[in-house]
Amino acid sequence: MTRIGPQTTAQRAGDVLVIANAQTGEEVSLQEQDAARLAAALPYLLTGATGIADIAAERIRQMRHWTRSHDLQGGPAHAANMLRVSSFYAALAARQVDAFQSLDDTRDLRDLILEGTLQAPQGWPDSWAWDPSVDPARNAAMSAALNAAAMDVLAVVRAVAESQGRG
Repeated sequence: MTRIGPQTTAQRAGDVLVIANAQTGEEVSLQEQDAARLAAALPYLLTGATGIADIAAERIRQMRHWTRSHDLQGGPAHAANMLRVSSFYAALAARQVDAFQSLDDTRDLRDLILEGTLQAPQGWPDSWAWDPSVDPARNAAMSAALNAAAMDVLAVVRAVAESQGRG
């Protein structure tokens, strides 16, 4: 068992990696191909860096609601939406960090988020929920996890194109 965050551990069981959160009691199992990628990040995680653990936890949360097959069904258009939404969350995180310089701006932005009145950015996909966090690190993790999901879709799209001689 390897500790990968303050409340998170990872343990390999055959060709499955089981990630557990001690605080919530939740567990997620990853297949070998996904576990190998995450395992490559473990040395970085063991340095005490929490960013990658937060991103992995967010991606796991996303996968509970939107499966990989759901993402793949949407193909390149869905990947484009994931990248677009990712950029909006990243821009909001940057805006929040910039606002830290002014207490008034920070309160205004936080109040809009808490009240649910911060409007979704122009270009936000209509069928997607706009759910910003008051925590810029959380918005950054959502952004990065969506990038990872888009990369997974694009890898499959590329492999299919190459198998058809279009790569």
